[in-house]
Amino acid sequence: MPNESEVKLLLQDAFSINPSRYGNIARVSGNKVWTDTGVEVTIDWNRMNLQQRGKDTDRIDLLYRIHYLQWTGVKTLDKIFGFAGIVMVMALTTLGAWLAFKRS
Repeated sequence: MPNESEVKLLLQDAFSINPSRYGNIARVSGNKVWTDTGVEVTIDWNRMNLQQRGKDTDRIDLLYRIHYLQWTGVKTLDKIFGFAGIVMVMALTTLGAWLAFKRS
């Protein structure tokens, strides 16, 4: 396992491709590194792999959960909300069609 200065040297080289995204290394703890731009990088030494997580990853995860109706984290409750949403969309569609044909 490399020491902290060797980890910083490795990641500074990796971050040099996009310094505006990664910024500077703020903290190193074991196999995790945090930057001053809010990016968290996990190092897997066995596979020589870097995994990053930042604000954009959190935003994508949030949109994914919204899209797949994973709002509460409770599967049964999410299904109930999903069903209620479908019922409301169908009611609005029916109302819209009724209003459109009522004028004709």
